[in-house]
Amino acid sequence: MFLFFKILLFSVISFLLQNLIILSAAQAFESVSCWPSASSSQMMLWKADGKLKLLVQNNHGYENMPLVEGPISTNLIPWVKMQSDELKDLSDSFKYEWELSKCQFNTDNSLVFMCDGPAMLNGQAVPADGSSKPLTSYVMSSTEVIEKSLSYEIKSLKIRLSLDGASGNTYFVTLPFAQDYCSIK
Repeated sequence: MFLFFKILLFSVISFLLQNLIILSAAQAFESVSCWPSASSSQMMLWKADGKLKLLVQNNHGYENMPLVEGPISTNLIPWVKMQSDELKDLSDSFKYEWELSKCQFNTDNSLVFMCDGPAMLNGQAVPADGSSKPLTSYVMSSTEVIEKSLSYEIKSLKIRLSLDGASGNTYFVTLPFAQDYCSIK
């Protein structure tokens, strides 16, 4: 019987420590702003009112926002055009918001995270079934990428959005930012 309580106590303490570590990591940054240049997409990510908010601005118009990451072949050009046409309602500036309770943060680096669940787009709730909003998002995640060569090292932060269009197609948009052009508070 004593062994049972010892195991139970260990399990409870383990669970509390894991959750406290996750909560403290979630608080590790309050805001991230990336402004690489006047012609690039710019991003602000911040916590407020129990939410994680992402604002993307395309100063030179939506047409200059990165839509696809990776090698593009001639066969993919019609798909990129279809994605561009369907996502144009994002416009030059858009804001998505997730409840912080729907986000998980890496305990070692809170810039690496994932939010899962319906988001708000430009202050409007996204329906759980995606029925009436043309551009719903249910996932936002980030990665930190380190590129090393013999003469330099670049750390990049990539914000990834999964966007469901009115057509039923799901698009994955990656917004890459060199961390040298980001302010992290």
